[in-house]
Amino acid sequence: MNTKMNSFKLSLLSTLVLSSFLGAHTASAQDESDPEKLFKKGMTERATDQLQESIEAFQTILSAEPTLHRARLELATAYFKALNYAAARTEAQRVLDEPSTPAAVKENIRKFLSTIDAADTRHTFTPSVEVGMLFDSNVTAGPASSTFGNIILAPGSTKVHDTALTTAASLSHRYLSPNTMKIGGNNASFAWNTNGTYFRSDYASQGQYDLEGVSVGTGPGLIVAGKWRGGMALQYDDINLG
Repeated sequence: MNTKMNSFKLSLLSTLVLSSFLGAHTASAQDESDPEKLFKKGMTERATDQLQESIEAFQTILSAEPTLHRARLELATAYFKALNYAAARTEAQRVLDEPSTPAAVKENIRKFLSTIDAADTRHTFTPSVEVGMLFDSNVTAGPASSTFGNIILAPGSTKVHDTALTTAASLSHRYLSPNTMKIGGNNASFAWNTNGTYFRSDYASQGQYDLEGVSVGTGPGLIVAGKWRGGMALQYDDINLG
């Protein structure tokens, strides 16, 4: 009798555990397929730069409901933040081409496409020119030209003031690859950065302390949207005193 009762209790316990598991599994499956919950998840993940998870949430919605244009536009925005400009443009254009899309929404989509075009630039050049005046209250208290770079003052250094004209010019170039790659589950773009800078200080009367320099650097870089960016560079510097 006790053996039968124990078997009955064990069977009942197993049934309850299995029912709880199935209930939890069903609820989880419903959550994963609920468009409203998926939409909120996609928006939250995108706001916290979990871009791949956001993209997957919107894709799941659209696989079941491809006519949900709001979800498609949010997917386009997630692609844009993930530096996948081609996919962002494709999804936005699909909504723009839909006859049922309101005129006001189409206007916003056109602005978004213009933003994509501006960001999706393979080559970016950034020039800079600066001209200024410098007042130096201690021109001669500096390193001698023969020992430039060491902490040794020029012989007979005394406190002399002078004014100088300063000029600086730079040009930087960035090449951004149109393709992205996966790094740690995130989209990353390959870039190549090059920059050159020229600067000069011309003193009015203390010409022997004029300073001129050139700096050139180039090297590869990686950009992970919303996460980090890094690079390596080979750099050459040439500085002349006097």
